[in-house]
Amino acid sequence: MRDIVVAHVPADRAIRLLDLGAGTGSLVFRLAEALPSAELVGIDVSEANVRAAVAQQAARSDTARVHFDVANYFEFAAQPFDAIVSDGVLHLIRGDTPTLITKLAHDLCPGGLMICSMPYDCLYNRVMTVLRRVLRTVRSPWLDALILRAARALHGREMDDAGCKSV
Repeated sequence: MRDIVVAHVPADRAIRLLDLGAGTGSLVFRLAEALPSAELVGIDVSEANVRAAVAQQAARSDTARVHFDVANYFEFAAQPFDAIVSDGVLHLIRGDTPTLITKLAHDLCPGGLMICSMPYDCLYNRVMTVLRRVLRTVRSPWLDALILRAARALHGREMDDAGCKSV
């Protein structure tokens, strides 16, 4: 996703970029390295994710242009952005599609870019969507720990403590 964004946004001037559903900030940090003139804002509904992103930010020296907030996108207010990025989470935002599209258009500068990846329709993604909804209703610390253990078994080194926090 970083390479797609960098290929399409201006790198020769200061821009404002929003990562919608930023998680623990991994894409924001990669974009900060690649776009030294950009101001980057990452929002996520998960307070634990934003805490993890802020903790990582504190350990980095190049992130004065990076900001993270816990926010429901429909309640998030900011000056318009030159680009909005959403990597695999746009479909998870609760609300109706016309309202979401209107909000995205409002939050983009004229001529701004919306760069979005969406999971494709397959059995795996359908099962994962249902599983997320079910797990959200029964969330608990022991279940989070179990899910983290399973994710590490499936994804190995990709699931390190720096990029994935259990609450």
